[in-house]
Amino acid sequence: MANAQRCCLCQFEISREDVVTESKYGSLRNSPSYSYLYLYTVWEYSFLRSCHRHCLDMIPRPNPQRLAGIAEAMKYEYIPSSRQMDIRHRKIKSLLSTELLAHFAHLESNLPLELWSIVAEYLLPYFASANLQRLWSPTPEPSCANISKPIWCKYVDLEGNKYIAAFSNDPSSDDWELIFQPSGELIVDIFVGGNHFGITKLLFSSSHNSPDVDEAEGIWWRKVHVEGRYSSIRGFSDGIKLRHLMNVDKDITAWSVPKSDNVRFEHLSPSFVTTLPARMASLDCNCPAIVGYSILWECGLVTIHVHRIDEDRFESKRTQGESSSPVSILVILQTGL
Repeated sequence: MANAQRCCLCQFEISREDVVTESKYGSLRNSPSYSYLYLYTVWEYSFLRSCHRHCLDMIPRPNPQRLAGIAEAMKYEYIPSSRQMDIRHRKIKSLLSTELLAHFAHLESNLPLELWSIVAEYLLPYFASANLQRLWSPTPEPSCANISKPIWCKYVDLEGNKYIAAFSNDPSSDDWELIFQPSGELIVDIFVGGNHFGITKLLFSSSHNSPDVDEAEGIWWRKVHVEGRYSSIRGFSDGIKLRHLMNVDKDITAWSVPKSDNVRFEHLSPSFVTTLPARMASLDCNCPAIVGYSILWECGLVTIHVHRIDEDRFESKRTQGESSSPVSILVILQTGL
């Protein structure tokens, strides 16, 4: 479930039967045992973090400072939906079962992928933690670039998703990709796209050239304003990937597609008691290809899906753990849906 207590290393749920071990200011002590699994809690910067003991065992030299740094790389910027967590679960399971199949390919009695998938289900926290400590670095590459010059970025693969690890005007190896080439137009905005783990894309926009990007599930965009032709941008890394741009003015609200300049908020309640939302989703309207809408209500509005002429059959995006009595409302705009 989305609101369950989760291991700070693997981000999988912590069972109530786990054995608890506490670490305060670097000293470890055991608390009463409840089962065969283990749990560490680490006191760092005045808050308590928890992790499975077997995840901790995957981290070499787990001193409190190193553990806190690695855990920071897996910290959620916001709590993702149950569906997003389910997608992550399936991606990691697919990656691990494929690696198991390849690793044991030399054996005559190698298991089929379907059986390795069952085995992988029991190893997901181990795999996620081992992959995390393999990618994390206490001294990540610095990210600093001037927008008057070409900008290159280095990507990193984490759990089946591609994130920006660093950017620079001077790439240090052949695996860096060009993401921005100055054209003479004055860049006024940078659109930062990412999910709950970090930045996945940077788009550069002039006043006459706004980006046209389709909505992608789980990806949210913030607009950063750039002052001056020779402005520099800097990125903050968590040791694996970039989390945000530093020392810039950015939108409080994240958008499911890059925000246009003519968007404004309208509130049904007095503005002095209203705060800006953390995220805003878009909805296509007035398009000839749209033939209807499906509205899914499950203890509140879950989603509004746009039906188009050429789409496959739509299935509501429900996830395990939600109520068993959703209400789906279909609004037909054109005969034939």
